[in-house]
Amino acid sequence: MKTSIIINPADAETIKNLIDPDDPPAGMTPTALSALRDMLATARVSKDDEILENHVGLHDPVTLVNPADASDWYRMEIVPPADADVNMDHISICHPMSLAVFGRRRNAEVEWDTGHGIRHMRIEEIGKSGLICA
Repeated sequence: MKTSIIINPADAETIKNLIDPDDPPAGMTPTALSALRDMLATARVSKDDEILENHVGLHDPVTLVNPADASDWYRMEIVPPADADVNMDHISICHPMSLAVFGRRRNAEVEWDTGHGIRHMRIEEIGKSGLICA
């Protein structure tokens, strides 16, 4: 079910800064740190706007839909840990849901462990504003 991860250079730099062993963000768990390292190690960095507009980046509004039930959907924005606010659906890149979605393409099916079981969703829509690689 995993699809390739493609991210822009600015997002790659943000992730590198987050996994800096000398200064990880407050509250960063070892599991999240390891997951971010693994994700960055497998991600492809691109400057091609045509490719990036179809892949989830930081601060992109994303709509996820359950492939088995279109009435089960969720709209979120993946953000650095310091900008997380669940009341505004700004979800930290360190959260399992964000790690499953970040860098993936539109229409990809993703899954993550919720702690109560595996959640399956499809990336239905990715909002982009302005230039991606400005």
